[in-house]
Amino acid sequence: MTAGAFRDWAGASRLVEPIDAPNENVDTPLYGWRWGARHVVSSAAVEIPHCSGWRPLLACEFDGAYTPLAEIPLGGGVLTFCTLDLEDHAAADPAAERVARAILASAAAAAPELREPVTYLGGATGVSLLGASGIAFKPSATLPQKGLAVIGADADISDTTLDTFLRGGGRALILPRSVAGGLLGVSYSRVENHAGSTDVPDWPACRGLWPGELRRRTTAPPGSLPWC
Repeated sequence: MTAGAFRDWAGASRLVEPIDAPNENVDTPLYGWRWGARHVVSSAAVEIPHCSGWRPLLACEFDGAYTPLAEIPLGGGVLTFCTLDLEDHAAADPAAERVARAILASAAAAAPELREPVTYLGGATGVSLLGASGIAFKPSATLPQKGLAVIGADADISDTTLDTFLRGGGRALILPRSVAGGLLGVSYSRVENHAGSTDVPDWPACRGLWPGELRRRTTAPPGSLPWC
């Protein structure tokens, strides 16, 4: 669906009581002014979880860091989370009705995805990174038979071994390296002032990634700021 289907819905939302006049006792409300509740699409978008398998289907608010619609494979099915104000608008707005029908149809047809085991090859730096990211993994000195292999910068692995693993159906994620030469003939170059990218690759593995997750909003050197 196009972006036009998610704006200026007819009707008014009732989930959050609007503030229609300034409060004489405070200069600014805690969460800002809400001048009425007409045309609201989502009264309660939530921040996209940082450490989980949730896949946002819509992104909004600052830097696209919030979502009113997301899904996650769970057990033998798929759980859909929706905070779009459909109850208040679907009966009054054709676009909101189309969105409601599309969400229900998508949830009904969702197919569960089995999570592959993750194997990590490398030293303590990669272990710390994966642990802080909330990724469940199994350390190993060798590549697994199948599944996803996360390869750290100091992993002891040859091009031939990695090539065989990939040609056999395995998948690999190579963590950042500080040397020019990489595995399988890949070369790296250092860029001092790089803020990231707003172009998300059209790869199945990148489903659910948003531009805000790939850029830093600054060109300061990595590690020079507490949030970088």
